[in-house]
Amino acid sequence: MNQSEETKILISICKNQNENSIEIIKSLIEKGANVNVKTIKKETPLHFICQSQNENKFEIIKFLIEKGADINAKTFNNETPLHFICQSQNENKFEIIKFLIEKGADINVKTINNETPLHFICQSQNENKFEIIKFLIEKGADINVKNYEESLLHFVCQQNSIEVVKLLIENGANVNAKNNYYLTPLHFACQHNSFEIIKFLVSNGADVNAKTINNETSLHFICQSQNEDSIKIIEFLIDNGADFNAKTKEDKAVLHIACQQNSIEIIKLLIEKGADVNVKTINNESLLHFICQNRNENTFEIIKLLTEKGIDINSQTNEEKAPLHFICQNENQNENTFEIIKFLIEKGADINAKNEEEKTSLHFVCESESENAIEIVKFLFSKGADINAKNEDDKTPLHFACQSQNKNIFEIIKFLIEKGVDANAKTTEEETPFHFICQNQNQKNQELNKIVKFLVSKGADINAKTSEQKTPLHFICKNGNENSFEIIKFLVSKGADINAKNEEEETPLHLACQNENENAIEIIKFLVSKGADINAKNDEKATPLLIACEQQNPIEIVKFLVSKGADINAKTDYYEESALSIVCQNENENSFQIIKFLIEKGADINAKNYEGENPLLIACQNQKNKNAIEIVKLLFSKGADIKVKTKDDQTTLHIACQKNLTEVAKFLIEKGVDINAKNKSEETALYIACQNHLTEVVEFLVEKGVDINAKNKNEETALHIACQENLTEVIECLVEKGADINAKNKNAETPLLIICYQSKSIEVIRYLVEKGADINVKNKYHETPLHIICRESDSFELINFFIENGADINVKSTRHQTPYLLSTGKDAKIRQLFLLNDPIIFSSLESKIPQNLVPLLIQIYSLNQDLDKLLKSNENFADLKITCNDSSNFLVHKLILLLRFNNDNLVLQNFINNCKKKSRKDVQLALNFIYTGFCDFEEFYNQFNSEVYYSYYSYFQHYLEYSSTFNPTDYSPYSTFPYYSYYSYFNNFYNYETDEIKEKKAIDSNWIEKQKIIEEFFKEIGLDSNWIILKSGRRGVLKDIKLLYDLKKEFTIIYENLNQNQNQNQNQIQNQIQNQNQNQIQNQNQDENLNQNQNQNQNQIQNQNQNQDENQNQNQNQNQNQNQNQNQNQNQNQNQNQNQNQNQNQNQNQIKAHKLILLLRSDLFKGMFLTVNDSSNQSS
Repeated sequence: MNQSEETKILISICKNQNENSIEIIKSLIEKGANVNVKTIKKETPLHFICQSQNENKFEIIKFLIEKGADINAKTFNNETPLHFICQSQNENKFEIIKFLIEKGADINVKTINNETPLHFICQSQNENKFEIIKFLIEKGADINVKNYEESLLHFVCQQNSIEVVKLLIENGANVNAKNNYYLTPLHFACQHNSFEIIKFLVSNGADVNAKTINNETSLHFICQSQNEDSIKIIEFLIDNGADFNAKTKEDKAVLHIACQQNSIEIIKLLIEKGADVNVKTINNESLLHFICQNRNENTFEIIKLLTEKGIDINSQTNEEKAPLHFICQNENQNENTFEIIKFLIEKGADINAKNEEEKTSLHFVCESESENAIEIVKFLFSKGADINAKNEDDKTPLHFACQSQNKNIFEIIKFLIEKGVDANAKTTEEETPFHFICQNQNQKNQELNKIVKFLVSKGADINAKTSEQKTPLHFICKNGNENSFEIIKFLVSKGADINAKNEEEETPLHLACQNENENAIEIIKFLVSKGADINAKNDEKATPLLIACEQQNPIEIVKFLVSKGADINAKTDYYEESALSIVCQNENENSFQIIKFLIEKGADINAKNYEGENPLLIACQNQKNKNAIEIVKLLFSKGADIKVKTKDDQTTLHIACQKNLTEVAKFLIEKGVDINAKNKSEETALYIACQNHLTEVVEFLVEKGVDINAKNKNEETALHIACQENLTEVIECLVEKGADINAKNKNAETPLLIICYQSKSIEVIRYLVEKGADINVKNKYHETPLHIICRESDSFELINFFIENGADINVKSTRHQTPYLLSTGKDAKIRQLFLLNDPIIFSSLESKIPQNLVPLLIQIYSLNQDLDKLLKSNENFADLKITCNDSSNFLVHKLILLLRFNNDNLVLQNFINNCKKKSRKDVQLALNFIYTGFCDFEEFYNQFNSEVYYSYYSYFQHYLEYSSTFNPTDYSPYSTFPYYSYYSYFNNFYNYETDEIKEKKAIDSNWIEKQKIIEEFFKEIGLDSNWIILKSGRRGVLKDIKLLYDLKKEFTIIYENLNQNQNQNQNQIQNQIQNQNQNQIQNQNQDENLNQNQNQNQNQIQNQNQNQDENQNQNQNQNQNQNQNQNQNQNQNQNQNQNQNQNQNQNQNQIKAHKLILLLRSDLFKGMFLTVNDSSNQSS
C-alpha cells in the first residue's frame, strides 16, 4: 500500500468513525499517511474528528496535533477545527476548546460568513455555554465582530439568555450595535418578549427609540409579539422615554400595530399615555380601518373605545374606502359584524359613501357570503342605502347579488326587487341581472330555478342582449349544468328567441352542441323540437353538426342531428372541413362508429379540405387515435382515394411515416401506394421513415423494392439520414441491400462523414469502413473523416482507428488545415499518436494562406501547455518565421501566455529571436508580459538584447504610473484584453482613457514639466522637433521610446569619442608647435641671407659693371626665399585658425552631451536609460 492509498483511507476513517478508529488512524499516520490531506472541500482529518461524536474524539485530536496536524487549517468556507468543535455537542467540548486554543488555534478566525468560533458557541445549546463564552472572551475573542452585520449580542438577545447578555455587555459589547436592517439587540429582545433582557439593555444605555431601516422602534416590535409581559414591557419602555407616537416609513404608528393585533389592553394603555387616535398611515388608513380589517372578539369593544376618543368614523383611505366598507366586505365578517355595522351607522357612518370603484356598503354586502347578509341589506336599506346605486361598471346591488354564492341569494334578490331595484338595469357591457343569474353555475338547482322564474315574473327581459349580442338563453345553453334543461324549457315557454345569434353568429343550438355533459342530448333535442335551425351557420360557416363532431360527444348527438336533416357534407368557411374530416382528426373513442355512420349516410369520402387532404389522408395523421389503423382500413374499403396528395405532394405514406404510424404505413404499402413517390423536397417515404426511426417500416420498404439510393433536394440518400440519426439497424439494413456507401450530398459528404459529424459511433464507423467506405473521402471543404473527428472528438480510439486504417494525416482542407493541426489542442496521447506517424508540423507560409492558420498558431490558439516541449524537440523550429501583424496578434498573445504558464524562457527567446525583424511589436508585446511578471525577470534579463529590454523597461518605468487600470496579470489567458488594453492605453492614450485618467493627466503638473523640459532642451541643442517625445502623441509612444533611445545612443557615442577627440587635439597642438619651430629657423636663415646680400650689394656697386650678370642671379634667389617665407607664415596662420575652430566645436559638443547626461541621470528621469560609461562620468 502506498502513501496515497493510506491517505485516502485516513480521510475515509475520519469521516466514518467507530470505537476502533483511533488505532487505525494511528497506524495509518505512522505508515506515512498525510495528516494534513484535504478533501475537495479542503477539510482535513482534524476537521472531521472535531465535528464527530466519537467517544475517543479528544484523544484522536491530541494525537493528530502531535503528528503535525494544521490546527488552523481552513475549509473552502474558511472554517477551522475550532469552528467545528464549537458547533459540536460533545460532553468534553469545553476541554477540547481549551486544548486547541492552548495549541495555537486562532480564536478570532472568521468563516466566509464572518462567523467566529464565539458566534457558533452563542448559537449552541450546550449546558456549559456560559463558561465557554467566558473563557473565549478571557482569551481575547472579539465580542463585537459581526456576522452579516449582526453582533453576538444580537444573537443572544434572540435566545433569552440573560447571563450571556450580561457577560457580553460587561465585557464591552456594543449595546446599540445595528445589523444591516438597523435592528439593535433591543429590537430582537422585544421580538422575543424578553423582559429581563430588555430591562438590562435599557439600564446599560440601549436606545429605546432606535429605528430600523423601516423606522420601526422597539415599541412597534413589542406590539407585534404579544404575551403576558407585553403590557409591562410597553409601560417600562414608555417610562424610559420610548416615543409612543413613533411612525414607520409607511407612517404606521405604534397604535396601528396594536389595532392590527386587536390588542385592547395595549391600545388602552397607549391611549392613556397620550397616543394620537387620529393618526394615519401613508395610505391614509386610520386606526379604525385597521380594526375593521383585522377583527376578533375584541373588535367591537375597540371600535367603541376609539369612537369615544373622537376618531373620524368616515375617514377614507387613498382608495376611498371607509371603515364601513371594510366591515361589509365578505372576508371581514364574523359573528358581531351586524352589531358593528349598526353601531357605526348610529355614530354617523355615511351609508352611501363610495370607494374609488364607486361601490357602496350595500354593493359589498350583496356580493358577500355572510349568513346574515339579508338582515344587513334590510338594515342598510332602512337607514337610507341607495338600492339602485351603480358602481363604475354600472352594476347595481342586484347585479352583485345575482353573481353571489350566498345561500340566501333568493331572499336578497327578492327584497331588492320588491324595494324597487330595476330588474333590467344594464351594466356598461349591457348585461342585466338576468344575464348574471343565467351564468351563475354555483347555485343549487332549485334555488336557481326559483330566482329565474321570480325575475321573469318581475319583468326581466328574457331576450335582452349584451354588447356581444348574447341573450340569457345563450348563457344557460352554454352552461349546460344539471338545472339548465328546466330553465331552458321555462325560458322558451316564455318566448325566448331560440334562433337568436350572438356576435359570432352562434345560436343557442351551437352552444348546446359544445357541451359534453350528459344533459346535452336532451337540450339539443328540445331546441330542435322547438324550431332551432339545425343548419344554422356561425361566422366560420360551421353548423351545429360540425360543432358536435369537434367535441367528445356521444354518437347519439350526431345521429340525431343527421336524422333531423343536418347537412352531412357542409364545410367550414376557411379550412373547408367536413364532418367526416373533422371526426377523422379527433381522439374520440366513438370516432370509428361516427365515421362509419357518416359514410353510411352519404358523407363524401373523398371531400378535400383547403390543404387538399381527404379524410383518409387526415386519418393517417391522427397518431393520437388508438383506432387509426381501423379507420384507415374502413375508409379504404369504402372507396377513399389512397393515392391522394397534399399541396406539398405528400402522399398518405409520407404522412403515416411522419406520424410514426407503422401499421398504417405497412397497410398503405400493401395496398399499392407508390413507395418511391417524392414530395416537393424530393423526399421519399424511406427518407422520412429514417428520419422518424421507423426501423420496421424501413425494412418493409426495402423488402418491397424501394429505391434505396433515391436522393432529396440536398442529394441526401436514406443512408445519409440513417447515419445522421445513428440508426445502427437501419444502416446495416440499407448497406446490406445495396445502399451506395460512398454517395455524396450537395456538400460532398458521404454517410461516413455524416456519422463523424453526428454520433461519432466507433461501431458504425468501423462497420462502414469494413463495407468499403472511402476513409479519405473529402467534403466540399476538402475535409476528410479524420479532419472531422480531430475537430469534433477527443476520442483516442477513433483517431487511432482512422490512422491504422490508412487515413491521411497530412491532407489539407481548403482552409489549409491538416488533421494533425486540428488535433493540437487534444490530449497528449493523441498528439503523440500523430507525431509517431510523421505529421507535417510546420506548413510553409504561402502567400494565400492566412498566417493565423499555420500549425504553430493553431497550437497557440488551443493554449496547448505541452507546446514548448514540442517546439524544443523539433529541429524545424529555428527556421520558423512568425510575424505579429493584425491577423495574428491575438494568437501571438496566447503563445506568450502559454509560455508564461510553463515559465519557459528558452522557448520564449527562440520565439522572439525568430520574429520578423523590421517591426518589434511582437518583441515588445512579449517584453510587456515578461516585465509585468509573466516570466522570470532575472533569467530573461540575462538572455535578451539589452537594447530592446531597456527601451521597453524605460517605457514602463516612466509611464506605467498613468495606467491605473492596466494590470496584465489580472487577465484570463482566454482574453485579448491585455493586448488591446496596452495598445489602446499607451498609444497616445487614445479613446480608451477613463475619466479618472484624463483628469489625472490634466492636473499632473509634473507630466507637463517633464514634457516642457525635454522640449526646451532639445530645442537648445538644435534637434529637429520630431525628436520631442509625446509631441501630441501622434507618432505613438513606441516610436518615442525608439527616438529617445536613439538620442541616448547618439550622445553616448559622442562621449565615447571625447577621449579620442582630446588626443586628436593634443596631437594637433604638438604639430602646431613643431611648425612654429620650423618657421623660426627659417626666419633666422632669412636674416643671415639679407645681411650677406647687403654686403654683396655694396661690392656690386663698386664692381657693378663687372658683376652685373652675377647680381641678377642673386636677386632672383633672394626673391624666391622671401616668397617661401611668406607662404610658410600663411600656412602657420591657417593651422592656428583650424585648431581654434576644432577646439570650439569640441567644447560645444562637450557642453551639449554634458547637459543631456545630467538631465537623463537626474531624478526626473531616474531609471529611464542605461547608465553611461565611466569616461562620460569623468567628462561630466
